[in-house]
Amino acid sequence: MSFELYKPSVVQQVLAQYDLQTKKAFGQNFLVDRNVLAKICSAAAFERDDFVLEIGPGLGVLADFAADQVERWLAVEIDRDFEEHLARLTAAHPNFEVIYGDFLKLSLPDLVGTRCYKVVANLPYYITSPIITKIISSQTNWQRLVFMVQFEVAKRLTATPGTKDYGSLTLYLQYYGQVNLVAKVSPNSFLPPPEVDSAVIAIIRHPEPPVKVEDEQLMFAIIQAAFQQRRKTLANCLKNAPNLNYSSEQVDWALAQAGISGQRRGETLSLSEYARLSQVFAQL
Repeated sequence: MSFELYKPSVVQQVLAQYDLQTKKAFGQNFLVDRNVLAKICSAAAFERDDFVLEIGPGLGVLADFAADQVERWLAVEIDRDFEEHLARLTAAHPNFEVIYGDFLKLSLPDLVGTRCYKVVANLPYYITSPIITKIISSQTNWQRLVFMVQFEVAKRLTATPGTKDYGSLTLYLQYYGQVNLVAKVSPNSFLPPPEVDSAVIAIIRHPEPPVKVEDEQLMFAIIQAAFQQRRKTLANCLKNAPNLNYSSEQVDWALAQAGISGQRRGETLSLSEYARLSQVFAQL
């Protein structure tokens, strides 16, 4: 049974029936575009034995649309005002379960255990980075992440070296997975319409990282230092980084050994160049 929650008239009826109001603090904009739902499902590549974790289901439009395609669909919702409405969906879709709480405060290993899983979510701007970082750093068996994010955020996550959107989060994601921009989404696809464009991105986990490093933490510390002051040269950033403890001479030596000019800026280096540089620093 489908409640057809992608129809604006149905959403308005549900909001009125349960006296619900959208909360800007939770970034609530309800997706009312069946074509976009189909693109999300295609990007997630759902299979019958999948375990899906959804963060922030809202009215449950995606679960209502796709939960029957998979083995288990577990959603984490922070807003208990949706509880009565979502109970109807869990009754209609026996494999759909909702846990109420703040995802950032919950134990992800406790939620998903040791099995492989996929994640779908419509992420508000202010918690996009913390949620992505929590999932990737959790040491759980995530396989594919499909997120709706602000379009400006999507450009950062899929950026290439030398562009203004390229940053430490871009490199962090590239190390763990292949990041694809699936679709740009108009404000008209939501109720109420947000003030900005959105985008669907997919992150497909690498079987193995694309570069080999002895010390992942060191590489990410170097990356973080390189982007702390984007207008400064790479050498200056590394020499003045509070999270690194290398002398000026050591930084110059490492850059020379790695074959990377210290006059470059951090935003021009590729992931493989950062890996090569971290391997040299690891010798110190």
